Amino acid sequence: MKIDDKCNATYLSNLLQWFSTNIMAVYKLKKCPSLPVKSAIQNRFKKIILIRDTDTLSIKYSILGLNTIQEKSWNINRTDSYLIVNSTFIKIESNE
Repeated sequence: MKIDDKCNATYLSNLLQWFSTNIMAVYKLKKCPSLPVKSAIQNRFKKIILIRDTDTLSIKYSILGLNTIQEKSWNINRTDSYLIVNSTFIKIESNE
């Protein structure tokens, strides 16, 4: 799925439904910072892998980041796991 606007109301509505019990996720989604493509600080997903095992969803992702002003870059590899309860996700684990 290609998402052209991560702050699109339909896209955000779906995410808010899934993460409704996670107060921090709801807060971040409602703020939805929209950075210009030529922004000095950028993050880009290299990969996202969804793994479902009965009532658990694991999201493995890799992010490349760049701060052109400070000439810094980063690479984040992480897995977040969620318990699926009544069509919502409850975070149970996170590791790098």
